[in-house]
Amino acid sequence: MTAAEIFPLVVALSTWLTPSPAHAAGLLVRYGPAELVEQVAAFRGYDLSPYRDRCGVSLISPADLGRVVWLRVPGGEWYGPCLAMDAANRSHYYRIVYRNREVAEVPNMLAERFGFCCGAPGEIYIGRCPPRGAGNPIPYAPPLALDAPDSFTPSMWPYPEQELPRQCGRER
Repeated sequence: MTAAEIFPLVVALSTWLTPSPAHAAGLLVRYGPAELVEQVAAFRGYDLSPYRDRCGVSLISPADLGRVVWLRVPGGEWYGPCLAMDAANRSHYYRIVYRNREVAEVPNMLAERFGFCCGAPGEIYIGRCPPRGAGNPIPYAPPLALDAPDSFTPSMWPYPEQELPRQCGRER
């Protein structure tokens, strides 16, 4: 076992609050059932009804809460719009970002649609409409700064207002 596995590495607020790149690549993992997604969204005052299949996802940084997001697996079409309604816990962030290379947690129905059980390579795009073409996704890996395990973590309340999706089409 490494020291990082024995002692939790708590990232500094500056690292945790670094937004995801608009187009990022990494691991998509299973978040949980639709009921959990609905409860977390409601807790933050978010309404999932404007999003495809009431899709809510967890991105990594709380700086991305309330944003419209699109997701895909290699060779697949963009799925969305979804709402970034949750974020990684600061105490889990080091493992999620630097060890696992995750970019999003998706609801069970989306994991099934993408054809994976627990996790798969994928991409996210944060924006009202998905990008045209392949684009250039980059890994989410902000500069690492650490903090004391007992340091204060803000609740992020009041939560950012949610972005509403718009009709995406040829006019983009």
